[in-house]
Amino acid sequence: MQIDPLKISDLYMQSNFILEAYKEFGGKGEKCIGIVVDCVRNVFRTVPPEQVSSQILIKKCISDSDSLVEERGNPLGLERLTSDLIDRFKRQENVLITIMPDGLFSVNGSSEMFRPENHSIDSIVYYYFNTQEGFFVGESYISIKKPNAYLVSIFAQPTYSSVETALDRYSDEVAPDCTCKILEDVWLEGKDGKRLIFSNKPESIMRNSLDQYLSTVLEEARVKAEQATDDSKPVDLRVDWYGSRAVVLIEVKWIGKSVSKSKSEKQSYTSHNDSRVLKGADQVIDYVKREKSTLGEKTVKGYLVTFDGRRANLKSEKDELSPEDAWYYLDKDISLPNEIENNDDFGGHKRVFLNPRVSRTVGDK
Repeated sequence: MQIDPLKISDLYMQSNFILEAYKEFGGKGEKCIGIVVDCVRNVFRTVPPEQVSSQILIKKCISDSDSLVEERGNPLGLERLTSDLIDRFKRQENVLITIMPDGLFSVNGSSEMFRPENHSIDSIVYYYFNTQEGFFVGESYISIKKPNAYLVSIFAQPTYSSVETALDRYSDEVAPDCTCKILEDVWLEGKDGKRLIFSNKPESIMRNSLDQYLSTVLEEARVKAEQATDDSKPVDLRVDWYGSRAVVLIEVKWIGKSVSKSKSEKQSYTSHNDSRVLKGADQVIDYVKREKSTLGEKTVKGYLVTFDGRRANLKSEKDELSPEDAWYYLDKDISLPNEIENNDDFGGHKRVFLNPRVSRTVGDK
């Protein structure tokens, strides 16, 4: 079940924020906090908070005259504000946004952290940093407690964090023993066979299984299979959200051994090892760059999902593997170069180990 962050934020507004603002500033405080929340939501529609490593302060003075005194630079409308913030966040600037009496915005950026308490006298200040958020109302601070771990902000539709949580659950609970009906056909001998060798061209089965799962659990998202990033480059899955500029691209790969043909008197095999993961990661980054070139206003992140069916000392589907060989790769994670891991376009790599149907001896991993 998905939790609607807008409903959550409305509940907080009714129980915490408005009450404290009213106690401190009366009716003007109640009005100001509503204006601040609207600004927060608009900012996070453009820049998902999962992509923000900077500190964000959004301030509304109770007295309009105070806002005019504090104005810096040219005031911005909402569209120019969000464009300006994207550039500042790329430079990892911390920002202080002041909401002006006429609804325009003034932005101050700094490499140093702002001290919210210095800006909250006779003001309401929203604070966000490193997934922590709250409100400074005069001399009081109201911290926001989130109902679950993947909700980065109660004022933003979960995007990248919800995909990462879904991929974790798929990898841990759905895929390993082919709980998903679609994934049963990924094995040459089916789910109830030994699960040693993939069927011919298994990638489409893997993609369809992941597509179905994400479409089910990401209720507010649109999941589409084989979407072109330009005229010639289709990515396996594309995810976006209503009312958000966030886009996720997912590339699916597999490693292990598959049959090369579905039926043959003399069976041949196709094998892929962990070098395929590196190629897949490079491919993901290329997809994201292409997507950005066609959708300049979108914030795009790419993920690689690798289905791992590797077995040690496996030659054919007729082999009887020892538990040690069958389960050898269970905990053999695959490292990627730092330049890929630290690339802003790369959201991460999820290795999905598919369990063999071979008993494990006590103490084996």
